[in-house]
Amino acid sequence: FKTRKNNETCEKITPRGNERILVLSPHVDDETIGLGGSLIKYSISGAKLDLVYLTDGSGSTSYKSKEETIKERMEEGYKVRDSYGFQNVYFLEKVDGFLDSGDLDLINKLVDIFKKEKPNIIFSPFLIDGNTDHVETTKALHKALEIWDDSFENIYLYQVNTLIEPQIVNAISLLDKKVYEEKVEKFHIFQSQWAMG
Repeated sequence: FKTRKNNETCEKITPRGNERILVLSPHVDDETIGLGGSLIKYSISGAKLDLVYLTDGSGSTSYKSKEETIKERMEEGYKVRDSYGFQNVYFLEKVDGFLDSGDLDLINKLVDIFKKEKPNIIFSPFLIDGNTDHVETTKALHKALEIWDDSFENIYLYQVNTLIEPQIVNAISLLDKKVYEEKVEKFHIFQSQWAMG
């Protein structure tokens, strides 16, 4: 990890409008929890946005059947696409809770998406996280990049549900009140899980 020295400040993430952003989201809603405000800012700037959901949502905290939950989570994923203006959304449909960065099918699917979308920025969950799917997503990213482009470095790891020690935060995206409120409004998309309350 690249860490800041005591006198260094964080890089401020400022969309320019010419970026090709690819977001890896282990579950439907991680993209909004983790970087919803940044995605709003990139969307406003005119950046090209693409989204990859790695799991099927079957492990969600829902009172519905597994099949109903998977269907509803996918529908929410399409609402997320429309809400932010993602050009493409990919559903890799790996079993929720069992994501495995050693899965060659997963790695090959990511490589195929990278080849097609040619991102110049990739967002993925932070490697220190309480959810194994989040950690495995970023490990899979690393393995896919070894095949697609082992010199690719423009990666931002986003926080989902585990606090990150301030000294290892090296980039931040500042949200004004309007963007923050828009991010909060997007949480209404996610009705499938009782935990979202």
